[in-house]
Amino acid sequence: MKLRNMTNNILLVCVGMIILLVGIKIGESHKRPGVISSKDLNVTNLDKGASQNLDFGLFWQTWDTLGEYYVDKTKLDPMKMYYGAIKGMVASVEDNYTFFLTPEENQQSKDDLKGVFYGIGAELGMENNQIIVVSPLKNSPAEKAGVKAGDILVKVNNESTKNWSLQQAVSKITRTKGRKGCAYYAP
Repeated sequence: MKLRNMTNNILLVCVGMIILLVGIKIGESHKRPGVISSKDLNVTNLDKGASQNLDFGLFWQTWDTLGEYYVDKTKLDPMKMYYGAIKGMVASVEDNYTFFLTPEENQQSKDDLKGVFYGIGAELGMENNQIIVVSPLKNSPAEKAGVKAGDILVKVNNESTKNWSLQQAVSKITRTKGRKGCAYYAP
C-alpha cells in the first residue's frame, strides 16, 4: 500500500511536470499581439569575412524588452529602431562631420545636391553642439542678409535649433521653390 501511494505520487508529479512544460511551450508560441521580438526578425550579415568578438546579447535583450513591455506598440517600428541603433553607433565616434543617413535622408541629400531644393545659400557645420555658418555662398540670400561665417543658427521658422543634428537643420532650412522659410542667426 505504501509503495503504491509512493508510485502514484511520483506519477502525479511527472504528469504535472509534463503539463507545465507543455503549457510553457504553448505560451511561448502564442505571444501577445503587437510584440516585436528578435526571434521574429531575419538578421543577416553578408560580410562574413570580418569578425569581431562582440556579444550582441544586451542589444537583443533590450530589443525584446521594448517589444514586450513598451506601452505604445504603435511606436515600435523595427526599421526606425534599426536605423536609430546605427545612428547611435556612428554618433558614438563624436565627430560632427560623420553621420549616418537613412535611405530617405540620403535621397533628400542627393535631391539637394541636384538643385531640386532651394535654401538660404550657406554652408553649415557643427561646433560645440550648435549649428554654425561655415560660409555664406556668394550672392546668396544669406550673404545679402548679412550672415557671416561663424554665426550660430539659433532658430528656423521660430523653432529652436537646440539639440538639432546638422542633417535636421539642413532639411528644415531647405525648401521647395516658392515655399517661404526663415532662419535666424546670432553672431
